[in-house]
Order: sequence, then structure tokens, then C-alpha cells
Amino acid sequence: MEKKSLNQLVSECRTLIQDELGERHLYHRVFIVADVDADFILRENKLANHAKMNYTNYERAIVEHYGVELKGWPFELLPVRNPSRIGGRKSVQLLINTLINETCKWMKLTEEELADRITSNHARQAAGETIYKPRKTRTKKTVEKSAAIVESSSESDENEGDDGDENEGHDGDNE
Repeated sequence: MEKKSLNQLVSECRTLIQDELGERHLYHRVFIVADVDADFILRENKLANHAKMNYTNYERAIVEHYGVELKGWPFELLPVRNPSRIGGRKSVQLLINTLINETCKWMKLTEEELADRITSNHARQAAGETIYKPRKTRTKKTVEKSAAIVESSSESDENEGDDGDENEGHDGDNE
């Protein structure tokens, strides 16, 4: 058996999490007729890749927005975060194992669970815990304007042949 690099393991984790998120989220958002395969409906409606995992603002962008959560995330790896930031090979392998054997999986929250989660998140944020990470502010792309006056093309035609040094022949004194 080929031993995978840490980067390959992290990539595998991300793929497992993202693939399941797309399926779980949309399964609950699409009306499904009995005995119809949910994956088929998702593919037919081209919705399978609609939901994108957001590790930085997991609570707001995923839990609160879609009403789903990753239940069973290994306690020692909490909070839910990007697999590249959970530690070394042993931690990443633990997460992969929980995802593969489905002890960690996406679950739809009930309306009551979602309301409780939102209330809890707001209380934790108010108490000083960083639940909602602020978005980065956009750097302003201001270009300083030059104080120099730009000549129009008609003016530059008139002055053609003039090298622009009006004080030629003077040694720098103002007369």
C-alpha cells in the first residue's frame, strides 16, 4: 500500500467534506419524489457543486446559511477548521477515518436546533469569542494624481522643436 503525503491526506479530507456538503445541503433543498435517487436529481439540476465549504466562517456560511453541520468532528480536533490546520499526519488520518466510516458526517439541523445554534453563536460572539470572523477589507486602489499639467496634443504640436527649457542661457538667477 502506497503511503500518502500529508498534502494528499489533507486534499482527501477536503474532498470528502466538500462532496458530502454538496450532496447533503442540496438533498434537503430539492424536492424529491419518493423512490427517486437524490444524487441523480442533483446532477440533473446541475446543483451538486453549489454549496462551497467555508472553514473560516463555518458557523455563519455553512451552519447558519444551509442549516447543516458536521456532526462527529473528532473532539480533539475542534473547532471545525481547514484540514491543513488541524495538525500532523496522525490528526489528518483520524479525520479521514471518521469521514470514511461516517462517524463524522453532514447532518441537517432541525429548525429548533438551528435557532438554538444561532442564538448560541450570537451569545458567544457577544462574550468575546470569535465566532464570526470579519471579512478582510478591500485595499483601496487609489492612484495619486500628478500635480503636473499634461499638455493637449494641439499644444504640444505648437511647441514642437522647443525643448521646454525657457531659462536657456541663464545661470539660474531670476531676473
